[in-house]
Amino acid sequence: MSKQNKIRKSLKFSLLDGVFASCMVGLTTDYITPFALVLKATNKQIGLLNALPNLISSCIQLRSADLVEKLKSRKKIINIFVLLQVLMMIPIFLLPYLFKQPLVSFFIILITLFVSFGAFAGPPWASLMADYIPPKSRGKYFGWRNKVLTIVIILSSFLAGFILHVLKCSLLTRFMIIFGLAFICRFISWYFLTLMYEPPFKIEKEAYFSFFDFIKGIKKSNFAKFVIFVSLLSFCINLAAPFFSVFMLRDLLSLFFISTILRGLVVTLFLGKIKEVRRTEKIKSQDLFYSIIGIKPIIQELRQFSRERD
Repeated sequence: MSKQNKIRKSLKFSLLDGVFASCMVGLTTDYITPFALVLKATNKQIGLLNALPNLISSCIQLRSADLVEKLKSRKKIINIFVLLQVLMMIPIFLLPYLFKQPLVSFFIILITLFVSFGAFAGPPWASLMADYIPPKSRGKYFGWRNKVLTIVIILSSFLAGFILHVLKCSLLTRFMIIFGLAFICRFISWYFLTLMYEPPFKIEKEAYFSFFDFIKGIKKSNFAKFVIFVSLLSFCINLAAPFFSVFMLRDLLSLFFISTILRGLVVTLFLGKIKEVRRTEKIKSQDLFYSIIGIKPIIQELRQFSRERD
């Protein structure tokens, strides 16, 4: 089989991987904090639950390129760490039965490992995809791909909300069903990753730069300035973001689920078009966009409407 045919097949496998990985994201991301609240997590523990995974995963990502250089393979790194992420779903799924108190502390540790393993596979995956797609086509391809996967995330999140709101079994059992489905989806995703072709990989030493090189170039490098901008933006958003779900669930009750769906629909309809028009490879400002459109007033109106009906 020619190299182009292998790449074409790998892109199909990559899309299938993305679909099932997005199902896992939709089934977990918006429901980690609610599950922690079911386990009777405090506000401080909610903050740790949202901070530690992001902090540790960001730190270990810095070593991802070094490991790729040692193993001389991006695909091995991807397959190993995605499989580790899959396996981390098992203790999360069985948390109430495997551990005694304090369950929340164990949950924070497991989620931190779960997120970190997935994050470690991110840079090698991005490098592999860059070999598949020519630079001129990346914006168009990833714009289309991200739009499709966003729809998948919304649908899977809707399924998780349906399970939580409709099934009559205990709340813990409902969460176990959701995390069990997430485990199955991520396992299928990992299977498609193992089928992908890895082109010959050459390490370009001139492309290497250390963290200190990055610091030295802050004044001159547009990339460094952009990193600082994104970092400050993320810092500001995440001061409040971890507690938004707590507010929604404790004060706005079941409308947390509605807000998740509305938010996803708005992002799909508007950001998807922006991605296609601007041909940007990836838009990471979704959380800022959520703040700009102001989902909170919509939820307050829905809450008032539900009160009037009661």
